[in-house]
Amino acid sequence: MSESTSAWLPYLFLLAGATFLQYHWGRRANWRIIRETAQACERALRPKDQTYTWIGGLIGYKADYVVRRGHLNRVEATLTALPRHSLLYLPISWAWRRHDTLYLLLRPNQPLRMRGHAYLVRPGV
Repeated sequence: MSESTSAWLPYLFLLAGATFLQYHWGRRANWRIIRETAQACERALRPKDQTYTWIGGLIGYKADYVVRRGHLNRVEATLTALPRHSLLYLPISWAWRRHDTLYLLLRPNQPLRMRGHAYLVRPGV
């Protein structure tokens, strides 16, 4: 092994250790966000049935809630979280998206006469 190679070895070990720690911290953070949003949606909607589809394991989920209450038939939710578990991709994701996103699509029983959009932003997140 040459001297130039051995000079970089401690830095490589530090990067590997930082990547390992970031993965475990980010995994816990994303699981907490995923669990809390799913529980909040279920508490708010009280669905009769729900189906979850995982997106990438640690990135989020797509949920289909069967509500059948009043004029509301179904609610589709999609949560995409930042890749907190990836030390090298997280800065790129911050530049593109900046935040975790939760999309809710309300499916009424009857067609609407007009089109409507609602944007809810939680400040400070």
